[in-house]
Amino acid sequence: MNGKKRVICESFGASGHAYAMRQRRLDANFMAFLGVNLFIPHAFYYSFAGYRKTDFPPTEFKHAPHWSHYRAFADYLGRLSVLGASTKRMPEVLLLSPIHTVYEHMFVSGESNQHPTADQLFSLLSDRMLRSSIDYDYVDESQLREAKNAHTGGYKFDGELNVYSILILPEITVMSIDIAKQLVTFVSRGGTLIAVGAIPRDSETQRNDPELLNHMNELYGFDPQDGKLQSVGKGYSLFYSMDNTTHEAGEVEGETDEDPHNKDTLMKFCVRLRELMTVQPAIGWKQVEGNAEDLISVERKFEAHVHTWLMNWSEQPVSIRFDPLQMKGYMEEWDLENGSVNLLDHDAVLTLVPGELRVLSVRHDHVPDSLAPHNQSLSDPQEHVKGEAQGSTAELALNDVWQFQTVEPNVLVLDQWQITLNDRNSRMNATMPGQVNSYRTTFVITEEWIGLMNSQKGSDHSNESGDERRFTKVELILDEIEQKIPSHIGFLQRRRNVEIFVNGVRMEALRPSLWQDIHYAGVDITKHLMKGENELEVLTVSLLEPMPAISFPAYLIGSFAIENQTTLTVELNNWQGCGMHQVILSIRE
Repeated sequence: MNGKKRVICESFGASGHAYAMRQRRLDANFMAFLGVNLFIPHAFYYSFAGYRKTDFPPTEFKHAPHWSHYRAFADYLGRLSVLGASTKRMPEVLLLSPIHTVYEHMFVSGESNQHPTADQLFSLLSDRMLRSSIDYDYVDESQLREAKNAHTGGYKFDGELNVYSILILPEITVMSIDIAKQLVTFVSRGGTLIAVGAIPRDSETQRNDPELLNHMNELYGFDPQDGKLQSVGKGYSLFYSMDNTTHEAGEVEGETDEDPHNKDTLMKFCVRLRELMTVQPAIGWKQVEGNAEDLISVERKFEAHVHTWLMNWSEQPVSIRFDPLQMKGYMEEWDLENGSVNLLDHDAVLTLVPGELRVLSVRHDHVPDSLAPHNQSLSDPQEHVKGEAQGSTAELALNDVWQFQTVEPNVLVLDQWQITLNDRNSRMNATMPGQVNSYRTTFVITEEWIGLMNSQKGSDHSNESGDERRFTKVELILDEIEQKIPSHIGFLQRRRNVEIFVNGVRMEALRPSLWQDIHYAGVDITKHLMKGENELEVLTVSLLEPMPAISFPAYLIGSFAIENQTTLTVELNNWQGCGMHQVILSIRE
């Protein structure tokens, strides 16, 4: 409303490390659909060691498995942002925040009311108008005080050419008197005021304020008729009660229960609201797959173009066929995946996968010559698929046993430890000065894994085909552990502040990890493992300095499979071992 070009949003935070690119795209599409045109992904950590792993993850940097593909996603966000910043929404509808009403109803008889009805209706109206593809903006009383009442009817804001001709009050019972007076001018000049669920009656200082009631009576009369559009000057007022059963399904002549909008009172309200709007959609279509509410749309203007943003925000595909009778001019698709612009037929069929956003443009003038050669008709998607599938193919039948290896090492998370504080029986000298705390845990190694490890000792690490074979080993990884020799007493006694023992044998010094993050510390413990139960001890030592501690899980990484949560065994590397059968691969040339 202030005419600013950019809408910024810090994005994707607190989504977890399992947050997939597909979900990122869905969320980015929805934010862009709502108006965001400058994204700030959270967060690009140089390291995610320590608390960064749990500081509203995920990380968007090199630790993410999709990092090598991030440029494609960044370019996609760039196209979304350029289109969002270059185009202009022109909504007719304003939804007034019920903040003063919520304040009044936050406490009832001294009890906290966490869900005031005005707040609930505000959220429900927001959702239902989105589902009905009705574009709108939020507004509060302080913004209305800065708005101008256009002589043609409607609100205008500084720096904006758009005029809002409809204002909705979601169960607002408390309103400032100056705003109520302003609403009378808004309607008398041609605006439409809709009160849903209630009509304001209280001011900020007095219940049933007579001055406020006088203004409401000018707008709605002394006996408001539910659902009746009332003429006031050049404009209209409408009271839409949420209690009246005439809004329920099948009660309106000519409508049936098959109409999804009849199943929801607010969806029926949106049908009525659409009838009161002056601008009709630039593109018409019929849905051939999916539910009506799965596809939402919003229009934006760019020079002579009217852009229609279509988004499938459901978990199922949605297909539409355009209505050529409602088409004027020519239609293009502005492809967000690669930046191309392609012409579309007026009876084209489009299919949107779950979470997909597509931008279509209608222009009411001649077809530019520069676009004519690139016309890619989508009127028959199957023909497009057939064209892609042309070409020769070859089939390769795999043997019953097909060797394969995982790309990355497997991980056993060590998150359960027995802790002994001030351990006087530790494996290190615990005499004064200082203190030793011992962390102990166990895991099991199978005979098969030990046998595989022994068979690889002294080998050239190559298989029969000459391919390099990864050596079977296990490495311990610790997070947020800095192993060092403390100054003063530690230096004099040659004692480190962290020592690691595997089956009673002290390990060599920790080194920066090559797995996940260089700020992790790792040590190879392979040669000290044995069949059966293995004991791992991490001793932390205080020598007149702060005591180190294990604050995050440790990890065992390597070429192994995990059984019974704590047993390391030989990883399966053939189809039969994984319960697979013969597979035929079809290779397209």
